[in-house]
Amino acid sequence: MEEKFAYIKVLDEESEWLSSKYFNGNAYPDNVQTLVNACWRRFSLILTYHQNMSAQKKLDTNKFLKWTNHNITKIRIGDKNLAYEISFESIAYISNFYMTLFMIKSFLDIWAKACATLIDPKAKVNGFHKAKIDNESLAGGNLINWLQRCVPQAEINNNLIKLVYDNVKFWVNNAVKYRDQILYHGEVKNIKPMRIIIKEKPKIKYLETDLIQASMPDNTSVLEYSHDIICKLNSFIIECIKLLPNIKLKYLTLEPLIL
Repeated sequence: MEEKFAYIKVLDEESEWLSSKYFNGNAYPDNVQTLVNACWRRFSLILTYHQNMSAQKKLDTNKFLKWTNHNITKIRIGDKNLAYEISFESIAYISNFYMTLFMIKSFLDIWAKACATLIDPKAKVNGFHKAKIDNESLAGGNLINWLQRCVPQAEINNNLIKLVYDNVKFWVNNAVKYRDQILYHGEVKNIKPMRIIIKEKPKIKYLETDLIQASMPDNTSVLEYSHDIICKLNSFIIECIKLLPNIKLKYLTLEPLIL
């Protein structure tokens, strides 16, 4: 007779491990334990990267202002029509953001496998990969197509299809697009570093309010964008869990995490 286990994890006190609220092994069948543990760790890494970005932004802001105010007297603008853009390149900051995007896609790939296995233990879903839905190539399209074909739990599948599709259209497709740009082209197209614009005569002293924070192509700050997609992912996880079969909800706390 196969031996059964109750799962107890001894964790450090870092807040990033709060994702165990969603991925407590006691709530899930044995056949998805490996996938659930992988999701737990990946979501914890996502939270860690975001925390690192928040801390790094403060450090970078202080470094940039210190450099600018130290060197501002050396800047001379003879032509009043000429402006300077001084930018601060932070490898630590941007690498944590890039890893956030990579880890979100990795999480979705594994979560798609877990979702499908919970519905049908024989499921063959390889990840949250692109596939055509109504002639449009969408991230997660292969999961949506599988859910449409899958007979077990038809009502659950219909609700999941809507949930996945709405999230893909709302934020996932764009996040995966940025991830793909990094993977295949080296960086997010038109992403901009922290910078300061100097027009005409420089100020005697520059403050944080004079800085333009690192920004996405649509001018949303990188940190705000990261925070937004993590919150959306958080909500997506919670709503998925509520819809999936074979999960013992009494072991989980389905409340959004506070970033």
